[in-house]
Amino acid sequence: MKIGKWILMFLLVVAPVFSFGSTTYAKDPTKETTAYVDVSVLTVWVEPNIARDVDLPSLTNPVDPWKWTKNMTYEEKLWLVGKLETQALYGMKVHILEEQGDWVKIAVVGQPTPREEAGYPGWVPKEQLIQSKKFQQLERRPFATVTAPTAFLYSNQGLTKEFMEVS
Repeated sequence: MKIGKWILMFLLVVAPVFSFGSTTYAKDPTKETTAYVDVSVLTVWVEPNIARDVDLPSLTNPVDPWKWTKNMTYEEKLWLVGKLETQALYGMKVHILEEQGDWVKIAVVGQPTPREEAGYPGWVPKEQLIQSKKFQQLERRPFATVTAPTAFLYSNQGLTKEFMEVS
């Protein structure tokens, strides 16, 4: 099963770093809006509305990445190659470049590419983003680095009410 986990890690984390085509993205900086990732892991798609029924756990708020990856067959995982751009984590800043129905085209801040200096471009469900001054204020605060594959955030100081599992 270790090979299966490696393949999944490659598909979801490493493979999206490589360019899968020559698509270019134009942006109008006057229409740029800042938002923040409001789910534990945001999957950034090359196009809106291309996700399949099996991908539903990755499209909601909250997301369920464990259910998403465990329910896919090998062939369904392979289908993702070239369909995903990258992933972003809870609280990361994004710029909204365009809206199309329930989907928004974003650039992930801190992930510049030759195609988009502002950050990795791609499409995400609008409900997975939040426009909140809370996240903007947290950008200047100290942060922790988690060395485990995942960790829980808690909604109380006593660390008894789990809020979200993050990568």
